[in-house]
Amino acid sequence: MDAEDARAWPGELDEPEAWARALEEDGDWVPERLSPGELAAWDDDADAEAAGPEAAETAWRALRLMETEEAGRGGWDLAEAAQQAGAGDDLACLSDAEVIGRAVKCREVIARAQGRMYRTLEELLRRRPPAKRYRRGERVAERRDDHDGITEEDGAPRPPRVPVTASREAASEVAMAFTSTEYAAGRLVEQAADLSRRLPAALEALEAGRTYPDRVLILWEATADLSDEDAGKVDTMLSGRSGQLTTGELRDEVRRAVIRIDPGAADRRRKRNEKKSRVRLYPNPDHTATLAIEQAPAVLAAAAMARISALSRAARSAGADEPLTLLGSKIALGLLLGTLPLIPPHLPPDGAAGPPDDEPGSDGPGDGGPGGNGPGGRAPGGQRPGDWGDPPGEPGESMPWPAIPATAGATAPGCAPLPAWARAAGQGHARLLLPWRTMAGMASQPGELSWFGPITPGQARDLAQAAAADPAVRWTVIVTDDNGRATAVTALRSHRGEKTAGLIDEVTVTITAALADGLASDDATRHWTGRLLASVRATTGGAMLAGVLEKTLDAARDAVAAADIRAAADQNAGGCAHTLAAAAYRVPATLRRWLNARDRTCRNPVCRRRATQCDQDHTRAHDKGGPTCTCNLGPLCRRHHQLKQLRGWHLTQDTNGTFTWTTPAGLTYRKEPHTYLV
Repeated sequence: MDAEDARAWPGELDEPEAWARALEEDGDWVPERLSPGELAAWDDDADAEAAGPEAAETAWRALRLMETEEAGRGGWDLAEAAQQAGAGDDLACLSDAEVIGRAVKCREVIARAQGRMYRTLEELLRRRPPAKRYRRGERVAERRDDHDGITEEDGAPRPPRVPVTASREAASEVAMAFTSTEYAAGRLVEQAADLSRRLPAALEALEAGRTYPDRVLILWEATADLSDEDAGKVDTMLSGRSGQLTTGELRDEVRRAVIRIDPGAADRRRKRNEKKSRVRLYPNPDHTATLAIEQAPAVLAAAAMARISALSRAARSAGADEPLTLLGSKIALGLLLGTLPLIPPHLPPDGAAGPPDDEPGSDGPGDGGPGGNGPGGRAPGGQRPGDWGDPPGEPGESMPWPAIPATAGATAPGCAPLPAWARAAGQGHARLLLPWRTMAGMASQPGELSWFGPITPGQARDLAQAAAADPAVRWTVIVTDDNGRATAVTALRSHRGEKTAGLIDEVTVTITAALADGLASDDATRHWTGRLLASVRATTGGAMLAGVLEKTLDAARDAVAAADIRAAADQNAGGCAHTLAAAAYRVPATLRRWLNARDRTCRNPVCRRRATQCDQDHTRAHDKGGPTCTCNLGPLCRRHHQLKQLRGWHLTQDTNGTFTWTTPAGLTYRKEPHTYLV
């Protein structure tokens, strides 16, 4: 292809068919054959022309390279495209303005690539229509029309209806391909469907590089509850200039536009979204956690914040020498746990604190009634209960963090008792996983806490010690090989005592087979183990924990012996000997416990739902000869259990417990058995 033929291409490059046809006619043509001046002449983008031939060449090469790769192998390599955009350039030789110009053009390339990705996902959604039981997108559209209504205005634009609906099947394929969570992939395919149907102007602006992904997401989120027609109005009003607004300015503009289009819809959406309120716990990178009440009624949230602020100032007046923000966190947790420390009152100038709570004239400890001192009244001897600070005007001390309560229904003295309907009837849902060496203080391996993830060894030991004192906690022991793969599982018998509603439901302790056998291999080792347990028993509250450590070792040794027998049988059989198999379809409890230990989570490559919350699925159907055995069972959450049964999806399992998924596109993804810390 010569330069004259190449100059005829600019008008056709926007047409995918013409671009593909041109590639077929001359597959060895590359843009590097053309001069920078020719490249600059082709670029019809005003910003590129203003930036000069070099910036035009950079953007043109990156975009054309991505389109060439897409036609050749069905995908883009954005990193390679960005590298090609600056290939051969010595950035150190560029002026300041040219460096900034290159950064702007790279941002535009990213925006165009993001827009192209949405178009690609739109095509995938056309090929993966939702199954009948997954038509969530249609229900969302019906809800938008029913709740928000459609207002008729002369000349109001109506967004085109494109038969594209987000589907779980497509989201699952995207999640595996992107190695992302199902939630993130679901949001992505919903964005692609909504942008193509409800916000076409925003998608076109993104593809052209006139706006950016963060601006498009602001529009998408703000119009999520609007009807398609009202969303189209916002799209027409703001998408054309969203790239010239900051994110803060765009959010304000969108809110104003939504209220102006349908003033009553805002209040209806608020009431509907208040029903989605929930409490969330998630970890922070610094090993702390964030506990949040999301989508709560604004008035109640403000009132709760005001109360926490007032109590924080009361603690500050009582002598706590800490920032109000830190005091607020401690007080909020203390109120939730029922273990808020007693806050001393502000002392009168003469130092008199009134009669102590247990003397005549008092209405009871901490009741704050007439003649009493309230929660912080002085105890006999003149010392304040829960004294953690000095009187105002003197150097203060730190207010302690609230303690972990022994039970879920207990409240600290001075706190209102829970009503009968709110008292916990069973164990809490907190689950702890930690290595035996960490629980014994021998190693610094982290533990894992439900809702949170990894926790420090000290935090894991504190929770294990609290659980050891609760007779209702269930203890599970998982024996692993040296690589962390489960080889056996057993349970400890709970010790006697009054069972109450505790906060921790289950503690899982992992220990290697070599360690379990090694700690009892000879007299010297047994003596060392005894000294270790004695040191744990000597710590405050460590007697119960030492007992659990000793029981864990005994149970692990018994489990190792049983596992060795099964391993020998499997070796003699040349595969799975089906020693744990059941004849019936239903999975027995012993087999279910082993599968939960081996797999830990759902067997979908990107799903992290706990195995205890999943279906134990026969990889090969039981009615087609699939045995109820470890070699043919694995936990699948209900979503992926249904996904496996759809046309085009296929799941296999080998004797080692490795699962292989094949998608309708013919791509394969593997998930191996869970690996524990050793």
